[in-house]
Amino acid sequence: MERLPVPLKSEGDEEKPLSLQFNYSQTVANTDSVGGEDCEDPDLGAVKKVCNNIEKPFGCSTCGKKFKYSASLIQHLRIHTGEYPLSCSECGRGFNDKMSLTNHLRTHTGEKPFSCSECRKAFSRKKNLKAHMLIHTGEKRFSCSFCLKHKKFTYNASLKQHLRIHTGEYPFSCSECGRGFHDQATLTIHLRTHTGEKPFSCSECGRRFGCHRHLKQHLRTHMGEKPFSCTECIKTFSRHADLKNHIAVHTGEKRFSCRKCPTHTGEKPYCCSECGRGFGQSGNLKKHLRIHTGEKPFSCSDCGKKFTHSVSLKLHLMAHTGEKPFSCSECGKMDEKAGGKKHFRKVLVQQVHLSFVSTSPEFLW
Repeated sequence: MERLPVPLKSEGDEEKPLSLQFNYSQTVANTDSVGGEDCEDPDLGAVKKVCNNIEKPFGCSTCGKKFKYSASLIQHLRIHTGEYPLSCSECGRGFNDKMSLTNHLRTHTGEKPFSCSECRKAFSRKKNLKAHMLIHTGEKRFSCSFCLKHKKFTYNASLKQHLRIHTGEYPFSCSECGRGFHDQATLTIHLRTHTGEKPFSCSECGRRFGCHRHLKQHLRTHMGEKPFSCTECIKTFSRHADLKNHIAVHTGEKRFSCRKCPTHTGEKPYCCSECGRGFGQSGNLKKHLRIHTGEKPFSCSDCGKKFTHSVSLKLHLMAHTGEKPFSCSECGKMDEKAGGKKHFRKVLVQQVHLSFVSTSPEFLW
């Protein structure tokens, strides 16, 4: 390495160690060659450390931030003045410095010079690659101080978004219904409930979804994938929400409470406008109205016969399949004529009622 001449000391100079004078002059001389990037030469690495310890004599009069070089201060001042001396030839957008312009131009050219050594995913900016690498290393440097288990996050932006749950902050609101959200992405998904937009479609059955997460959950029904398993009974589920509901069976937890529902109070607030009959649930009233309208939305695929209720269709289908799952409690016969048709129908209806009510709480006879 070429030795640089040590400048002569004038009368007004402070006394400094010779080694510091040499290192300082050596640092200034090698600033351009180091460039703040990778440094292979161990001598240059030492110079880089010295460079980081140099005073920052150039301070911003607006915000007080300090810089090592006057050029860095001039570039910083453009943030306050709003000056954009460099502009994009494609879209006209202005930039403070050449590096920012170079990074921006890659959005037009599609150039992605920085690639991940693990998965080969490419990025247009080096800092984006560094952030991506955290996914492979599993490093989570940012933790929540409010959560009991100090939940950790890979990115600071993710932590900031999570903190809104604790602060109750909802900076994004729906222009249609006024509902607030923690982040823009969730608001965008919510807006699709108003517009009816469903950009994600299933390649198997064509069913469409407003959220990519819902599409992923749906695809498991085709693949038979059930990644969520119960640690108590090894039962598996395709959705995490279903697993949480199932775990309550083992813990005995009852997360949902009745707020004076009509079933317990005997109240029947839903009345039929035709006959005045009251119902505890709106769904039951809706089914009852079919008696007056004559609507029969359930039809047999074999003979085309239509029915008012789905359970009536299920009973009818047994005539085609030959299935006879119900027997008379009086005589034990499974033939409908045994014991009298009217009698058997009464017993049959009672058994069907018990069978279907146990699986469908909204069932109405």
